[in-house]
Amino acid sequence: MARFYIVDQNGVEFGGHYQAYTACVVDGARKLGLDPVVLANKRARRMSGSGQPEILPCFTYGWSEAEVHGQLDWTEGNIAYEMFQAFGRLPPAVDDHVFIHTIGYRELAALFACLTERLLPGDPIPNIHLLLRRDPDILIDNYEHYEQYFSTLAASAYLRRKITLHTDTILLSRAF
Repeated sequence: MARFYIVDQNGVEFGGHYQAYTACVVDGARKLGLDPVVLANKRARRMSGSGQPEILPCFTYGWSEAEVHGQLDWTEGNIAYEMFQAFGRLPPAVDDHVFIHTIGYRELAALFACLTERLLPGDPIPNIHLLLRRDPDILIDNYEHYEQYFSTLAASAYLRRKITLHTDTILLSRAF
């Protein structure tokens, strides 16, 4: 059964907004016949009860903390580094999926740098689904910080096949 990794670096207290969103995604993944795995904040409390997804605590910061303290260097505190460290503990197959549903702009830069600069062309990676959930004004105002990443993604047939960008606002959909 293919795995569906859900990145929830924000979920610390189960029962909050992020956990409710993640729980809906877990339920949807199961309905599609996928095996959900939650990549969670290191401070996350374990959920109790049967039927809970596997949870791998791996992230140092939630997205708002990462905007201030997140690392762009390949080290602890970098969302991409910590995600790939978690993959070392529970390796994804190339047909597995990773869904990142809430990400800050500093985390976006760290993730794009990993995917466009650290990986060799054709490196086996799971399918990555990145949901951009903010209106585009901040991204557009700072586009020079992301332009090379978007250009590299667009230029690589392999990365275009493995990485899908999603939006949940009309403004983002129109902009990208």
